[in-house]
Amino acid sequence: MKKLIHTLLLSSIFMNLQAQDKTNLYGEWKITSEDSLLTLIKVKNDPQDFPRYDWGRFLCFLENGSYQEHASAPCGLDDNRYSYSGKWNFNVKNKTIELASLKAGSKRPDIYHHYTLLSSGVIQLIEVTDKKLVLKIIIPWEKISDKN
Repeated sequence: MKKLIHTLLLSSIFMNLQAQDKTNLYGEWKITSEDSLLTLIKVKNDPQDFPRYDWGRFLCFLENGSYQEHASAPCGLDDNRYSYSGKWNFNVKNKTIELASLKAGSKRPDIYHHYTLLSSGVIQLIEVTDKKLVLKIIIPWEKISDKN
């Protein structure tokens, strides 16, 4: 009986730690560096006005399982402005974020009519705190060209 209680207690602690990781993902994040890893900083815990029209690239993980990504340059001269939306799920066992049902959008659809978007992707969680997120892209979901 003592062994069962100990096992249940450890399981409960482990599950709480795992849930905390997912909870720490909620909110709006700004990508601050991109090399072999993505480093992001927390912009908002409750991103009600996402997408933000500010300089940079932003990711947003909502509690309801929705995922949004947005790049913006308010001057309007940047051809890389885009938005993606879809669903996300945190795989506790692998410490990965799985993106699914992604759709691309743009303020400039003429840029995207020659591209298709991979409909899913996988990101490995390297580090998460309440202010910083470090991710490694395992399966990219970014646009790919239809042109030869």
